[in-house]
Amino acid sequence: MKQKKTIKDFATNYDIKINESLFDIGNLKQKDFFNVGLEGLYKYPELVGTESEKEKYKKIMEIKEQVIMFYDYVEYFNILDDYNRLSLVIENNGISFDVDISIKIYIPKGRLLLKNDITIPSQNIIENINNYIEHFLKQEKVHHIEDYPDYNDNIDLDVNIPNLSYLNREFQEEKYKKDMKKYNSKISSRFLFDYYSSHDYDILKFHQNYLKHNTKNFLPCFLLFKEEVKEIKYEITSKHNSKMIKDTLKL
Repeated sequence: MKQKKTIKDFATNYDIKINESLFDIGNLKQKDFFNVGLEGLYKYPELVGTESEKEKYKKIMEIKEQVIMFYDYVEYFNILDDYNRLSLVIENNGISFDVDISIKIYIPKGRLLLKNDITIPSQNIIENINNYIEHFLKQEKVHHIEDYPDYNDNIDLDVNIPNLSYLNREFQEEKYKKDMKKYNSKISSRFLFDYYSSHDYDILKFHQNYLKHNTKNFLPCFLLFKEEVKEIKYEITSKHNSKMIKDTLKL
């Protein structure tokens, strides 16, 4: 039984003791039946045995699925943990508001992670990850630093999918495509910058419509790096400030 090996390997890895009786499903068998649907002839399995045997088998399958999900979560979050994240803040310490603010950030070439570089979670966990990924991508506001004001979250990410449950594999593949689209859309909704490249730098250009005086806010997303970055350069221009602000930030 493939399910037995998956569960026993997990128990061994995490020093969990399990009783062999867990896998005793009596005389339960699986029989394939055939039917004709809109897509033609298809096969579906059906369990043949007592109700208690079927219930036991379902419990074993649930445990196996939970084990697989656990490993998928570990793999995914280990990859995320390897990313270096940097949160940046812009501040208006003047006596008047400012508008049409442009921020350019110069990052040494080859260290930046762009949205297409971010790992995609497996089919087993992506639906749950979609509820989390935005929190990984941006700094949550605190009492003295505001959130980025120009997010556009009024995007309908739901796509209607016809019910293909009688063709489970095709249904799951279609659902995964939908979940990946949602995942990528959520990343794009936080990566609100234009990207440029020069010989020595990866260049990000952020825009902010308005910033009140004596106020500061986070930029829309963490900067993600493949490896350590020791310094970045930046330039800031705005409508009400005739001078460009330029400096180097040591990290």
